[in-house]
Amino acid sequence: MSIEEGLIPTPAGVQLFYRFQAGDPKKNPLFLIHGHGEHSGRYLKFFTRLQDLGYSIAAFDLRGCGRSSGRRVFVDHFEDYTGDVDTVFNFLTKQQKVNPPVILFGHSLGGLIALTWARANGGKISKLILSSPLIGVPLEETKFRLGLFLDRLAPRLVLQNPVRPNYLTHDPEEIQKYQRDPLIQRKITARLACEMIRQARLIRQEAYSASFPVYLLMAKEDRIVDPEATRRFFSRLQAPARELEEFKGFYHEIFNELGQARTFERLRHYLIR
Repeated sequence: MSIEEGLIPTPAGVQLFYRFQAGDPKKNPLFLIHGHGEHSGRYLKFFTRLQDLGYSIAAFDLRGCGRSSGRRVFVDHFEDYTGDVDTVFNFLTKQQKVNPPVILFGHSLGGLIALTWARANGGKISKLILSSPLIGVPLEETKFRLGLFLDRLAPRLVLQNPVRPNYLTHDPEEIQKYQRDPLIQRKITARLACEMIRQARLIRQEAYSASFPVYLLMAKEDRIVDPEATRRFFSRLQAPARELEEFKGFYHEIFNELGQARTFERLRHYLIR
């Protein structure tokens, strides 16, 4: 397996670290967007476990995360993220010669970014696959009010990330990997917290209409994002094909759970159907 790595400059001067594995040019490439505080290196298992399907696979570190530059876990506006997706997409099509439309995959915050970018770029997507998407969070109103207050006082204020490793997965080995990973950001800024919740609310305000298939994979026992918000979103979703798969007994990181073989099997099904 040969994975190319490098940096992509954005118009604002941020350097985005990317990974790319070339595959069959006749197949729609798979484009991965990771969750809050993590990085594309945690998705190398996707490159390995899906290699036999022949897809080109690309992933990048969000600004302020992993090996990308930028102020840690901070954005001025949520659109900074979608602008970075534009930059990476353009790089893939022009420099790597991948042929759109892409299969867009997003986990958690990456799912919210994918939903937002996909709504404005439907012609560039063949299908959208979401893993535990951040469409709502527990105690959202309280967190949003506190976030707004802190954002007005000090938007760059760094707060402790409320995500507990033990709520990500039941797998002790995966928990240890997470805790020992030096590239994982265990913080969040007041501005980013507000922008995440604000964008999730915008996504929920009206029925989401897509010109491409949308497949959602979620943890039934998720304690990081709100499963009920995902179910309500799905009930109003309009797409040529749609499916919601809930994994009973799973926590948030469904592709790092003890039963992750089931989620990868479902992902493969959505890729080749």
